[in-house]
Amino acid sequence: MKLVNMKKMLAKAYKEKYAIPHININNLEWAKITLLTAEECKSPIIVAFSPKTIEYVGGYHVAA
Repeated sequence: MKLVNMKKMLAKAYKEKYAIPHININNLEWAKITLLTAEECKSPIIVAFSPKTIEYVGGYHVAA
């Protein structure tokens, strides 16, 4: 799965009339299952981490 420009991703979804889920991640286990499921379904997603969760998982590099 690759990171993409969200503005372009949302414009495509709007044009093609589909929704993109926004998932709040609380730990690495949630991140893993969320990303694996999105990949399996070939679905774009928006993943969000709170500042405290970014600290908890090991920083921005790990979260990205």
